[in-house]
Amino acid sequence: MVSDKHGVKDQLVGTYQEAKGKITGDKKTELAGKARKAKGKAKDKVADVKDCVEE
Repeated sequence: MVSDKHGVKDQLVGTYQEAKGKITGDKKTELAGKARKAKGKAKDKVADVKDCVEE
């Protein structure tokens, strides 16, 4: 199972949702995917900052 320490899971699911929305023409799904990717990237940045502070 993928660890979600750095938001990887959210980024992957978001990429899938965004692509699915583009293919099907569903703007709501596409935007939800973009938002989920952004959430994953934000988690990644927070984890990076936290790691730097702990060192």
